[in-house]
Amino acid sequence: MLANSIEYVDEILYYYVKRADSITQTTNYAKIKQNVYDALYHFDTLCNFVETANISNTNKPIILSHFANSLLSKISVLHIKDRKKYINELYKREITDMLLVNSTKRKLKVLFIKVKLWYNTL
Repeated sequence: MLANSIEYVDEILYYYVKRADSITQTTNYAKIKQNVYDALYHFDTLCNFVETANISNTNKPIILSHFANSLLSKISVLHIKDRKKYINELYKREITDMLLVNSTKRKLKVLFIKVKLWYNTL
């Protein structure tokens, strides 16, 4: 076995059919907004699961940080008028407190995110 080799399977294993009403391809803003709030709902469910599941204290912050970053990435698809409401929902959940700050780069990132979120709520 080579250390730097790339392996692949020369078989088609999955066919993706694009549909006109697919949530991944939609330009319908109502569906996009619903997708964002669905993610928020699932975030709440997953956070409850992480808190009650038998997950090590080392892994919990990593998982929660991943969830928080996922919600933050959703802001960009919302129209400006809807961003304030969504950001307020993020504040209620204390999303920025879930982000990992175990390096200088991440500390700066979190500080930047907090300032950007605060600015967007004005």
